[in-house]
Amino acid sequence: MKKSCNNESLQSKLVRLYIGELKGLKTIGKQIHSDPRTFKNVITSLGIEIPYPGSIWCKVSQHLSRRFYKPLPKWKMELVIGSLLGDSQIRLESKLHYHAKNPNIIEYSNMLLKTNKIRKKARKYGILSQKEIKYWNSAIELIKNTNTASFRIHKSILEIKWVKLLAQIFNENLNITTFVNKADNKSTKWSCGFDSSSSIHFFEIWKEWYTKQRGAISKNIPKLPPLTPNILLHWYIDDGYMSGYDTSLCTQAFSYKEHLVLLKYLKTAGIESNIRVSKGKPYIGISMKKQNKKDFYSFISHARLYKQARNLFPYKFTNSISKREWNARIIETSPDYFRSEPNAKERLLSELQIK
Repeated sequence: MKKSCNNESLQSKLVRLYIGELKGLKTIGKQIHSDPRTFKNVITSLGIEIPYPGSIWCKVSQHLSRRFYKPLPKWKMELVIGSLLGDSQIRLESKLHYHAKNPNIIEYSNMLLKTNKIRKKARKYGILSQKEIKYWNSAIELIKNTNTASFRIHKSILEIKWVKLLAQIFNENLNITTFVNKADNKSTKWSCGFDSSSSIHFFEIWKEWYTKQRGAISKNIPKLPPLTPNILLHWYIDDGYMSGYDTSLCTQAFSYKEHLVLLKYLKTAGIESNIRVSKGKPYIGISMKKQNKKDFYSFISHARLYKQARNLFPYKFTNSISKREWNARIIETSPDYFRSEPNAKERLLSELQIK
């Protein structure tokens, strides 16, 4: 009888530690001073499946602790969409292995809610019903088939202040890692940017924007949300260009058919545009009609970061300064951008550091 009570006590403790506290077998072994091989069968005898290899359990525990559930405010998602229309990207994690049975956001969030209730019960009572154990096992299978993705911005070192501003904004919701890399050009020696932590929400965007065929991944224009000042401003900062009285969006990476979609998209905000061609590739020109250009700049003036963008990139908003003159000012005030020695990189990384 005493032995039976001890077994029940061990079962309760293992359920509490393994499911309630998401501790791995090795960690539990150290805590209870036992070899995992001596108690692993106690867990499985309850019907609880132990994922193999151990890296799967690591993935499971990270998901269930909500590491990858990072919803962003609407205006920040608009920053992402605008940047994707430009030259930013969403990067698929899991070594680019796409799982065909990925859950959608609703399925995933429901799984988190249900498993959280199961974990609370396990922590408090150390016991679960067979129905709860069955659901727990199905949640592990769902997580095995769940991809995540991250958001990357990568720009010229000349835009380091803008990159830092965006990094600080996204760092409020995500873990952000900034970087400075060598640039492949003769003028500036460095490029800069940041990577966000992965999330299920970025993967939802990846599914909409990217296709994977024959091992290659390409960006495509999906069904877009309503055009807002935030979206258009960040699209313009990424790809926009003002030369004299001409304003354009450098969209050469998209197909002609996708350009037709983008023209209609701009039209929803009352902005007239047309397709132009340079070196055999299409791009978008904003109609030079005075009222149309006024409408374009008036529209983006309502964006959350408009003042900061206008201050950092004046040549995109006024003819009083050209991009060449702006570059000359940067060269004069920031010589490290054009030095290739290692200590220059260290100073640039320090400048980009998020406080």
